[in-house]
Amino acid sequence: MEKEVSNKRLIVIVIIAFVIGGYLYLSTSQNSKTGGEQATTASFQDNGQKLSEDIINCEFDVVSDFVYKNQKDAWSKENKKVYYETSSSKTPNLLTFAGLSTREPKIKGNNGDNPVTILKNDTDSIVLVEQNVLGDMFTYTIFKQEKVAVWNKTYKLLVAPYALLSMGYCY
Repeated sequence: MEKEVSNKRLIVIVIIAFVIGGYLYLSTSQNSKTGGEQATTASFQDNGQKLSEDIINCEFDVVSDFVYKNQKDAWSKENKKVYYETSSSKTPNLLTFAGLSTREPKIKGNNGDNPVTILKNDTDSIVLVEQNVLGDMFTYTIFKQEKVAVWNKTYKLLVAPYALLSMGYCY
């Protein structure tokens, strides 16, 4: 009887060890280039006010870039890859969305002013789309309560599909 209890305890200990080992292995996955969860903080202090209905500033300091590269044989796994990189900037990219309560909202950033189209604007979020001179579409989703925005660009970079994804803080 004691031998059975001892064997059961040993089995339980081995199972617990496998569970903990599996968790530790998966949480520091070999596919993770950052070594696990990373975080950013806003460069400004949130004073608790709601976002404006007419003008919203958003800063993005961590950007992930993706580019597709196809070498020679398109069906070969070795030659058909999506490359990616995540980088952070000491000076965040600042985007200002102005005139959100007007018929002609704009985005203002390093490349000047451009018109944006509002696809959705409710109590939870606002979704905006910008089209550049080449016809490429960029989307911005601002989550109002959380004061967080997602910036997404996708287009063909010369001959290869390219994507940018960033999440930042708004005020």
